Amino acid sequence: MLSSSPRMKITIPIDIWDPKLGGLERYLDLLGRSLRSRGHEVVILCARREGAGLEDDSSGVSVEVLDVPWRPRWLREWRFAKASVERHRESGRDLLFAVRHALEADVYQPHGGSFRTASKGALVGMSAPTKLLRSLARWLRPSYHVLSSLDGQVFRRSPNVLTLSLSEVVENSLQSAFPDVSMRFERIYNGIPLEQFHDRDREERVEELRAKFEIPREAPVALFLAHQFRAKGLEHAIRSLSAAPEWHLVVGGRGRREPWDPLISRLALEGRVHFAGAISDPRAAYAGSDAFVLPTYYDSCSLSVLEAFACGTPAITTTRNGASEMYEDGVEGFVIKHPTDEGAIARGLRSISADRDLFRQRALLAATRFSWEDHVDAVLAALERRREEGDRNE
Repeated sequence: MLSSSPRMKITIPIDIWDPKLGGLERYLDLLGRSLRSRGHEVVILCARREGAGLEDDSSGVSVEVLDVPWRPRWLREWRFAKASVERHRESGRDLLFAVRHALEADVYQPHGGSFRTASKGALVGMSAPTKLLRSLARWLRPSYHVLSSLDGQVFRRSPNVLTLSLSEVVENSLQSAFPDVSMRFERIYNGIPLEQFHDRDREERVEELRAKFEIPREAPVALFLAHQFRAKGLEHAIRSLSAAPEWHLVVGGRGRREPWDPLISRLALEGRVHFAGAISDPRAAYAGSDAFVLPTYYDSCSLSVLEAFACGTPAITTTRNGASEMYEDGVEGFVIKHPTDEGAIARGLRSISADRDLFRQRALLAATRFSWEDHVDAVLAALERRREEGDRNE
């Protein structure tokens, strides 16, 4: 679908360009392709390019690698942010669309909220001595101070910046970090490509997941999928199984299982908690599960919750996850107030197992409210309004 508005030329900086990394990189790959299909020009600026993704082509999408030092990291981050602004100005393109660690921008979409909030979130769940040592080590790294500085520069150096927030959680994070800075928000929730995430083969995926981990066919399975196990609340997901005795938990992500073995043994949950490692096909895991559990301490707006919905899997997460704003507690899943409320997690699991088909249908219906095309429409409308503002101010 081509846009009816005049063609825009958009610069998007991101230090490492590799859509296979997932998360933000995958999002920008999809967004760039969608904007291109609507007739706009998109240029990705990066310090390193790996893999495929958006190739130079006749449709106007290209990837430019800037000549900045790769090491040390603090120098790379600062020089890349500076070089991105300079390259954009030299290009004469319409909009600078930044997503993180930016000096300036016309439109800013900080997926993780403020760097300071995310940094604190990574320490939750650790013992006091470990937290102190990690905090000290972080404070001694020059890159931490550079990133902390860059965290607020975009607001101070671009007073007219339009910030596209993924949730109220993001807005609160930024306002808390920079109470002295005036910010202009437009909330645009995440979207999901529904053709990629579905549960049309649910029966096969259910059989496959249970066979892989030797789980009884009728036993309900909860999925935990994250890379930062402590910050995303794995401990509380595991503990909740004690009050939901029929449930099994499959844990996906790059984290190690060894630190969790003593807890699993102490709670006598051997055989009910299964570590899958990094999961190459999360869609199959969502579709094969009966619930998605993410009792996170901080998440700006977890795509995994929406992906689970699209695969017919209800979610249980916390009010600290921006995605919790997008569905109703007790309908498409459950929203708990604090990650440590393991009783509430267990009650949610028991409610889901009591009527799996109903929750599956509600999850599928919820996903239709967050289509990728609707998301792109909203982002494109915001970009067009920001360009018009710039034209009037020239």
